[in-house]
Amino acid sequence: MKKLRLLALAGLLAVPATAHAQAGVQLPPGQTGPQLPRTRWAVTPFVGVRVPFTTGAQHVFVDSQTVSPTTVRRERGGAPMVGAEAEMRIKGPWSLVGTAAYSQEGSDVLSITLAGDSSAQAISFPGSSALFTRLGVSYRLPEPNPDSRRFHPAGFIVAAPALVRTHVKGGPSVNNWAANVGVQATAPLGRSQRLAFQIAFDDYITFWNADARLTEDVAILTPTIPSTTPLRISYGSNNSNIIALRFGASFRL
Repeated sequence: MKKLRLLALAGLLAVPATAHAQAGVQLPPGQTGPQLPRTRWAVTPFVGVRVPFTTGAQHVFVDSQTVSPTTVRRERGGAPMVGAEAEMRIKGPWSLVGTAAYSQEGSDVLSITLAGDSSAQAISFPGSSALFTRLGVSYRLPEPNPDSRRFHPAGFIVAAPALVRTHVKGGPSVNNWAANVGVQATAPLGRSQRLAFQIAFDDYITFWNADARLTEDVAILTPTIPSTTPLRISYGSNNSNIIALRFGASFRL
């Protein structure tokens, strides 16, 4: 999973870098392509995918006498994503960015290793859908001047506070605060001053609502782990990296 994230991030960062490296490639007169225009507004509808992720290990105690707790690992499935982003340039390379995206539920898998047992059992069940929102700033990376590159993508770095609202079918919606960082590469479509193509990598560092997470996990695990007393759960970590890969068409005004 970490390798996939690193490869995706490296690929996006390499787009502007590779294009910059081509600054020495001279094109025929009159055939130099345009840079992405610095417009005041931009709206980008997009589609993408939420990458599968894990919430880490958690230990389940069935009573106060338990010495070896049951170990549970939860793999949250990936799912398609659709959304839109609005950008308003503030000054120079700085812009204000707002994004909203919806991702439908995936298929989650619980790997449960009971106390005193070395073998694990896997349980699949529907996961949660998620609504991602963020509002932050974007910085446009410098470009060569004059620009004699063969390709003309503009690179952006985004940082924003965010909210990840999850919903399990038949249950309540839960708000989870997050911090978002992302990179984007946006290139003009042909010689158009208004249309561009964008690919992006977003990382939502999500801090789970502890009370809601505990209630959900107890409800899921109680039928599986035999106990005469209420389950107690100890979490190794209460945050996750939710990765989104997306691409869209940018309308620039």
